[in-house]
Amino acid sequence: ASAIYLLHGLEGRHLLVPYIWSAVSLNIFAAFVFGIPKFALNRRLLNVACVAAFVGVWIEKGMGLVIPGFIPSPLGEMAEYQPSIIEGLISAGIWAFGILAFTLSVKVGAEIERGSLHAEGVVPDEDHYATEQERMVSTPPPVPQPAEVSS
Repeated sequence: ASAIYLLHGLEGRHLLVPYIWSAVSLNIFAAFVFGIPKFALNRRLLNVACVAAFVGVWIEKGMGLVIPGFIPSPLGEMAEYQPSIIEGLISAGIWAFGILAFTLSVKVGAEIERGSLHAEGVVPDEDHYATEQERMVSTPPPVPQPAEVSS
């Protein structure tokens, strides 16, 4: 009954139907772009497809997986659910905090990788931050030694 309610509505109730079909449409579009190399090579279209896949999965897992599990209720009652403005704002705040934490982590991680951020009083080893190509140029390859012949 939950799947029928989700995809087509049940007993005249169909509040979640637009959510699931929009998620399905976004995911099919993204799979189409990812699956055809001609479209996947277009950077702008690939970025749109990535956002579409993310949003489609987000809608499908939120509104399409959790909520229909409770419709109808264990007592057989039909009660539809739609998120309120307050719930939407709380969700946006959680996302904003997560994006802020990610941004700060990337900024600190980039500085550490670049070598400009290190513990106080510690002088970083310059060779540690050299690229592989710089290491190859600065250090000559080992010269093989001739094998000793025993008689």
